[in-house]
Amino acid sequence: MFYILFFILGAIFGSFLDCLIYRIYREKSILGRSFCVSCNKILGFLDLIPIFSYIFLRGKCRHCKSKFGIEHFLVEFILGVLFVFGYWLFFSSNLWIYGNLIISFIFYLILVFLLSFIFIYDLKYYLVVDVFVYVGILLSIVFNLIIGSDFYNILYGVILGIGFFGIQYLLSNGKWLGSGDILLGTLMGSLLGIKNTIVALMICYFSGAMLGILFLIFKKKKMKSKIPLGPFISFGIFISFIFGEQIIKWYFNVLGL
Repeated sequence: MFYILFFILGAIFGSFLDCLIYRIYREKSILGRSFCVSCNKILGFLDLIPIFSYIFLRGKCRHCKSKFGIEHFLVEFILGVLFVFGYWLFFSSNLWIYGNLIISFIFYLILVFLLSFIFIYDLKYYLVVDVFVYVGILLSIVFNLIIGSDFYNILYGVILGIGFFGIQYLLSNGKWLGSGDILLGTLMGSLLGIKNTIVALMICYFSGAMLGILFLIFKKKKMKSKIPLGPFISFGIFISFIFGEQIIKWYFNVLGL
C-alpha cells in the first residue's frame, strides 16, 4: 500500500518538476495554472493526472492534439520509482545505517527532487540553476549536523569538491566546465564527506566516459561536441549517497585489504 502511495507522490512531484523546469527557463511565474504550450489552453484536472493522463490522452493535448514529449511521462515515472526506492531503502532494507530513518527519508526525498531538477535542467539547457544548488548545500550541512557527521570529514569533502572542479575550471579558462559545476562540487563535498566524494567523482567521470564512448560509436556526438557535466555529477552524488560505503568496502575486498 505504501509503495503505491509513494509512487503516486513521486509522480506528482515529477509533474511539478517538469512544469518548474519549463517555467524557470522561460522566466514565467511558477504560480499560474498549467497550460498547453502549443495552443495555450488551460489544462483541466483530467489533463494533469500524472502518468495516467499521458497514457489516456496518448501523449497529445486534448484541445489541439499536439504531441507532448515522452520526457513528461519519463520524469513522472522515474520520480515515482525513486520515491518507492527510498521507502524500500529506509523502511524495508538494512542498507541505511546512518541516523534517524524518518529524517533521513525526508532528506532523501528532497535530495531526489533537487538532483533530478539539476540533472534534467543541465541536460536540456546546459545550465546549472545556482539557487537549487545553494539549497542543496544548506540542507546537506543541516542534515550532516543532525546525524552527527564528523565536521572535518565534511570540510575535507568540500575542499576536494571545490578544488577538483575549480582547478579544471582555471586550467581550461572555463572551457572544460562551468562555474555551476564547481558549485555542484561544493554540494558533493558538503553532503558526502571526503571518502564518498571520491566515490562520487569516480562514478561521475566513469559514467560520463562510458556515455561519451556510446555517443561516438552511434555517431550522436563528435569528439569536440559539448556534453553537460551536471547530470553526471548529480548521478554520482546520488549513487554515492546511497551506496558509497558499500562501494568502498567492495573495492577494498577486491584488493584483498
